[in-house]
Amino acid sequence: MTMKKSPITLGLTSATLGLTLAFPTFAEADFFEDSKADLEFRNFYFNSDYRQPNASQSKRDEWAQGLILNYQSGYTEGLVGFGIDAIGLQGLKLDSSPDRQNTGLLPVGEDGAPDSYSRMGATAKARISKSVLKFGTLIPKLPTVLPNDGRLLPQTFRGTQLTSQDIAGILNGVVGGTAITQVRDSIYLVNVVGRARAIERTSLDTLQSLQVGLSNGTVVPLLAFAKIDYDLEQPIVWRRNRVATITVRAAIMDDTQPPTVVAALQPDIDAFVKSLPEGYTLETGGAVEEAAKGQGPIAAVVPVMLLTMAFFLMVQLQSVGKLLLVFSVAPLGLIGVVPALLLFDKPMGFVAILGILALIGIIVRNAVILVSQIEECEAEGLAPWDAVVEATRHRMRPILLTAAAASLGLIPIAREVFWGPMAYAMIGGILAATLLTLLFLPALYVGCYRIQPPKAA
Repeated sequence: MTMKKSPITLGLTSATLGLTLAFPTFAEADFFEDSKADLEFRNFYFNSDYRQPNASQSKRDEWAQGLILNYQSGYTEGLVGFGIDAIGLQGLKLDSSPDRQNTGLLPVGEDGAPDSYSRMGATAKARISKSVLKFGTLIPKLPTVLPNDGRLLPQTFRGTQLTSQDIAGILNGVVGGTAITQVRDSIYLVNVVGRARAIERTSLDTLQSLQVGLSNGTVVPLLAFAKIDYDLEQPIVWRRNRVATITVRAAIMDDTQPPTVVAALQPDIDAFVKSLPEGYTLETGGAVEEAAKGQGPIAAVVPVMLLTMAFFLMVQLQSVGKLLLVFSVAPLGLIGVVPALLLFDKPMGFVAILGILALIGIIVRNAVILVSQIEECEAEGLAPWDAVVEATRHRMRPILLTAAAASLGLIPIAREVFWGPMAYAMIGGILAATLLTLLFLPALYVGCYRIQPPKAA
């Protein structure tokens, strides 16, 4: 039997109110000065409706209120500080019934959920320097143990937990280093790291002679409570798409674009791939991969864009021949795009391709305007040749002014690093395509429809 489950969970998410209890202040005792207590209110409503015929229970719907009182004391003075923590948890039923229980908010009973339930816990703790030992009720947050806090009251554990920052801090300072300050390098902030010399970081004798400082100023040898020895350990395995991966990085010293470098190295890369053992693959990453990710979705939409443009142009022109004439002028923009990018040393990248796609629309628009004007002139009674000439002369000034305005509007972003290639591609394409449209399209129109010039009287 297959049960379909489509839960609808409405959460009046936990509203937390912190209340701090005041205790008498004793200058000689941090136990009371550092004590604090928080009272947290949680209000959860859970609704899961997966109704199905002949099901024993097809709906879960409960509403409950939770209260969590968390008290944490400070530590007594001395080499070893002692303290105690306490936690009290109580859940109150606001709405539930036996046929709607099992949401996890309230305990399950034969007669339905109880009106209230609670539990308490205490934790004894001791602190030496930055090491803390706890025993009793715990809510740990560790990689291996994480309490479930997704319902009304959090999950608690009973046990012992030791947390030490002393040894970790000392070893990290010797081996990995500790950031002391920062210096500015151009627009970057570089950490100044203090650590042992390379010969000392890799020496076992250095670690064996380390001294651990205590809170009272005395030091204890690390070997007094730790054993250091050489052993094999699983190294860090870097993964890409969940596959163990070795990454080789390199930087380009000049202005050569990454796709150009990859294309030049491709024969050597292919030969290297053939020499790899079975099961090994090689993939190109970096800027080339990111550019491909950006261009892929665009390439998938371009056919839809062209078909949509063809549909609306067919509605406007109502002629397949004129539709082909209009589309034939679209590639003219590349005549201006390539020289503009070469002249200003801009790459033909993702942003430039966006500019070329926008340029197609501008060129097609000018062509539609010119062809429509020719049709209007012919409808007014002009001869075909005279109609082509008059339409070109009549529309030349508006088309040139529109192209100039569009080109000038792109100048402010032409100096930008990111938008510069698109601006130069569109400026060069608009200027070249506009001039060529006014010359090429009328000549192509005359040639396709075999229009003859009027004979001299």
